[in-house]
Amino acid sequence: MRTGRRVAATAPAPGRRATAPRPSTARAVGTSVAIVVGAAVLVAVLAVLGPGRATPGAADAETPTAVAGLSHDGATRDPADPLGAARVLTERRLALLADGTGDLASIVVAGSPAHEQDEALLAELAGVDVLDARAEVFDARPVGSWSPPAADADAGPADATVEVDYAVGAHRQRTPDGEIQVPATPRTTVVLVLRWTDDGWRVVEVR
Repeated sequence: MRTGRRVAATAPAPGRRATAPRPSTARAVGTSVAIVVGAAVLVAVLAVLGPGRATPGAADAETPTAVAGLSHDGATRDPADPLGAARVLTERRLALLADGTGDLASIVVAGSPAHEQDEALLAELAGVDVLDARAEVFDARPVGSWSPPAADADAGPADATVEVDYAVGAHRQRTPDGEIQVPATPRTTVVLVLRWTDDGWRVVEVR
């Protein structure tokens, strides 16, 4: 997924005392973190998502799927495929946070914790351009037990909890004070809680 939007700054090098960064610098770094991780505050992109955790050394375990290749709606509308939906929703979330492509209604449940979190992230990203970012989704796995609904069931499927592995490549972030080079993020795992709605699977919580 190539982007052209707005994000943030960089953390002090290990072993050096942190100095108070200028507001624009702090935002730039934090934004890059948040896009990938999806944290309620900007701390680690984007990524779309939750605090997430880095999983170094595992990035080559599977062939990554470029986010741009997951734009179809099929998986999000299949009640028996929350894993496929998690991958697509992660793609949509990263695209929205990175360059404003799409809308929250196609990703999250209105009024949910995930909705409130992403609205806050979008507000933090205002005024920062993210350039040439590319997100990749590596894998999606169920957390705990989950069973698809019976074919003759009247109710939809139960909420599904899914782990998603993703990473965001090196890119540039531009603020009114200048442009920064942001290094690639490590492979990161985020946990999504998905809920079945009239429009298909949507994210209700990001952990």
